[in-house]
Amino acid sequence: MYCRDNELVDRHMQQLKKRMFSWSRHQDADLRIVQVNTGDKHEARIEANYGGQSVRIAIPFSDPASIENAIHCWAVMLWLGIPQPVIEARMRQLEPVAMRLELKEGINGATLINDSYNSDLTSLAIALQFLAQQSGKQKRTLILSDILQSGQDPAQLYAEVAQLLKAQKVNRFIGIGYLVAHVKLFIPPQIEASFFASTEEFIEAMDTLSFRQEFILLKGARKFAFERIAARLSRKVHRTTLEVDLNAMAHNLNAYHRLLRPGTRLMAMVKAAGLRQR
Repeated sequence: MYCRDNELVDRHMQQLKKRMFSWSRHQDADLRIVQVNTGDKHEARIEANYGGQSVRIAIPFSDPASIENAIHCWAVMLWLGIPQPVIEARMRQLEPVAMRLELKEGINGATLINDSYNSDLTSLAIALQFLAQQSGKQKRTLILSDILQSGQDPAQLYAEVAQLLKAQKVNRFIGIGYLVAHVKLFIPPQIEASFFASTEEFIEAMDTLSFRQEFILLKGARKFAFERIAARLSRKVHRTTLEVDLNAMAHNLNAYHRLLRPGTRLMAMVKAAGLRQR
């Protein structure tokens, strides 16, 4: 199973004398993608040709990575012979992967995009596209850790990061780690930038930073434990707990029984929403 749109992959796959199933947006393939509609921020509709027929699916995501992943899954299910109506129904039931472009309500009217599932240049570019798509005209903030095991020279790597920040019109950049400090050499002056050596140092300084009415993208390597930052930036939702003491209720009932004449009957009443108006 592979996508023909990657020229290098396609060339090597064609050299294999194996049974293959391909999909493509731009050339002939077993599954030929005709149209991808992402008009809704929370849904993508994908239309394709398969076996001479028009087929389509809808998924509850609109970012490029999720769309590509869904098409790969679609190809696998078609190859396995799963009926198209079953595929359509199952695709609609997909749920987000934890820490993979999770959209959450943040503190002070902010919106948090938690994408600390992994960290590399390609996934950063996808996440920044998602940030731009979701934020509209609101302020855009990126919190980024060191990008580890990239195999690139740090100066070259973070020069590319700076280019992505400029292209996606990021307003504020916060770097966490030692390598990410290379961004200082390339970041445009219009982008507000600050740097911290560790996640702990950033958390200690959070009270001095203002996060309000903006979109915040969290993008960090796993060793930086950005889930701690996500917990601090997410709006807290408190649950109300009702504890019922059955022994106390029985005690109260017996107390009233002692005040009543023998043979007097009691009726229990359950009342909902018994709020006192002021």
